[in-house]
Order: sequence, then C-alpha cells, then structure tokens
Amino acid sequence: MQDSKPSQVIYFCHGIPGSAHDIAFIQDSLPSGVEVIAPNLLDVEGDPKEACVQQFDEMTAGRDQAAIHVIGFSIGTMAAAHIAGARADKVAKLTFVSAAAPLGLGDFLPKTAGAPVFKVAQFKPRLLKFLIAFQGLFFRIGPALLLNRLFAKCGVKEKELIEKPEVSGVLRAGLANSLVKHPDTYGAYLKAYVSDWSAVLTGIRCPTELWHGSADTWSPIEMVYAIKEALPTDGQLHIVEGAEHYSTLQALRL
Repeated sequence: MQDSKPSQVIYFCHGIPGSAHDIAFIQDSLPSGVEVIAPNLLDVEGDPKEACVQQFDEMTAGRDQAAIHVIGFSIGTMAAAHIAGARADKVAKLTFVSAAAPLGLGDFLPKTAGAPVFKVAQFKPRLLKFLIAFQGLFFRIGPALLLNRLFAKCGVKEKELIEKPEVSGVLRAGLANSLVKHPDTYGAYLKAYVSDWSAVLTGIRCPTELWHGSADTWSPIEMVYAIKEALPTDGQLHIVEGAEHYSTLQALRL
C-alpha cells in the first residue's frame, strides 16, 4: 500500500493579536495536496518561546516523513523562528511575512504603530494586564470601534482590505482570541516579544523567505532588513510595493 502522507505540511503561526483564522488570508495561495496545520498559538501555558515548540511537536506528531514548511506572520515570526531553530530536523523551509523583528536589532518603535503597547510590555509589565483588560472591555462594547481605531493610521490599501466583511470577521476573531479568550497568554506573548530573542535567529539553518510590504506601519520595513542581516543563511527577500501588514499576507505566494 502506498504511503498516503502528504509530501508537504504547512505549519502556520498567526499574528499576535490574532488567531488560527488568520490562515484565511493565504487560502488562495496554498498549493494543492498539502496539509495545513494552523494552531492557536495562544492556547498554551508557560513561556511562549518554549510552549510554541512543544505545541509544534504535538501537532506534527507522526509526520516525520513530510517536509514541513513553517510560516510566521507578524509576531508569529517569533514562534516560527523558535520552532525552526529547535526542530531543524523537521523544518524544511521557513517563511516570515510582515515580520516583527526583535526590538534589540534596531530602533524600530518610533515607526511602529503598536509602540505604546510594546513600551508598556517592555518598561511597565505590571500595567500590561490592566491595559489588556481595558482593551478587552473596549472590544466587548464595540468590536468595530476598536478595530477601526487600531487601523486608523493605516493606508488606503489596508483600509479597503479590512472593510471587507470576511476580512473584518477574521480580525475580530483574532481580537476575541487574544483579548477575551486568552488575555494572560496574549500578555505573555507580548512580554516574550519585547525581550531579547534575537539569538534564536542565528540558529536557523533552513532556506528562508521574507515577505514584507514597503508601506507596513505595524512592522516597519527596517525590521525585515534587520532580520535578513541576522540570519546565518541568505534569506530570499520579497518586497511587496505599496502593501502593508495584512495586505502583504494576502499577497504571499507559496
């Protein structure tokens, strides 16, 4: 009997805030015949940088013969990088999309839309829980209002994208997953992100692609150049002209 296992597995690490529903942005670009695993990164306990690897092991168990392609979007880049570094024997390829780089690699915050939240996580971590609780209350009262506020300074292309009902539904699911269902883990991910995790990039050995929008305000374009410089391998860089954060994810081609 022939082995029915897929020749390729795509393991998708969503953004933070976000949820497994973020996979909807790349559904049209997924190759036929592949298995897609989209975990809820927030449905874990403990240090996210270790928990994401354990979650990967659990969700890819029994797939040792498959070539696993790990995709990290936004802060999901951090999870994808730790997985690729810790499981080099299983990860055949790595793709970063709208990558949120380690803050230690450059002075990114002045150009980063989420800077106020990151500064709280970095310099006033005790206040982070209250900030997340406030945002959660804001979301419960007016989810559309919070969504519009978060994207108030984005460009025309991004605003047109999030105005689509199917897209706004995915974004709301991500906010609900982060602010309402898993606020503690969401906070833990933010704290992990603002810590110095740049060393993990030097342990990545698999072929790596980087997709980034030239107009991204959530992850300034300087971030992707810093990541490319930090990688020990020659990452293949794709700049999507005029695209921002989610519009770059939608533009991804596999």
